[in-house]
Amino acid sequence: MAINKGKKWEVQFEEDWKKCFPNTLCFRLPDQQSYYKGASSNPCDYFCFPGKKLFLMEIKSHKGNTFPFSDLRQYELLKSYKDLKNCICGIILWFIEHNKVIYVHIEELIKMKERDNLKSINIKMLQTKEYEIIEIPCEIKRIYPKCNYIELVKKFDGVE
Repeated sequence: MAINKGKKWEVQFEEDWKKCFPNTLCFRLPDQQSYYKGASSNPCDYFCFPGKKLFLMEIKSHKGNTFPFSDLRQYELLKSYKDLKNCICGIILWFIEHNKVIYVHIEELIKMKERDNLKSINIKMLQTKEYEIIEIPCEIKRIYPKCNYIELVKKFDGVE
């Protein structure tokens, strides 16, 4: 059975994170399919601790221009952890056809979804600067981007 592109992207995320932050925690939460198809009781895919803050990271990939919030089943769980001290919750999203990897903090997702009643994240949001979306520096080699997460963590004072 072939592993889908999204699962391979999760593996690539872990490899890149560990290269950026050697000898730190990058823990993959095993998928749980105990409720119904596509559901999980996990708040995210990874717990990452590069030294000062704990990152709860949901890893997504998407073809096309628009990532629908309906594909972010962990939204409510991520939101429930947003007020924990020194805890950063959000998603890493790879727009496959655009060769772009972005990070969206849970606070920005809440603005988009609840305040502005948006149904999705569009790649064009990177240009408008209406929302704080962090583009992750990456180099596309073969199929999967090789990403550098150091600047993302610096943004949240995770490393010096």
